[in-house]
Amino acid sequence: PLEPGFQRIRVQPQLDDLAWAEGIVPTPHGDISVRWESQERLTGTITLPPGIQGEAVVPHHHGFTRVPLVSGTNLI
Repeated sequence: PLEPGFQRIRVQPQLDDLAWAEGIVPTPHGDISVRWESQERLTGTITLPPGIQGEAVVPHHHGFTRVPLVSGTNLI
């Protein structure tokens, strides 16, 4: 969480040698679900419940890219 009560969140994957990772985090607003896959490039699906926004910090060869997240399903 970036703010109390999970009003804003940050997702920052660190898969290292994993081909994929997924998880669910319960919040007062509902579950946050995250799935990352690393094949030729890193892709992700992040689903946020209503009332939550945030950002994904996605690593790539030259650093990081910040991607805004909104309530609902976000494809990265």
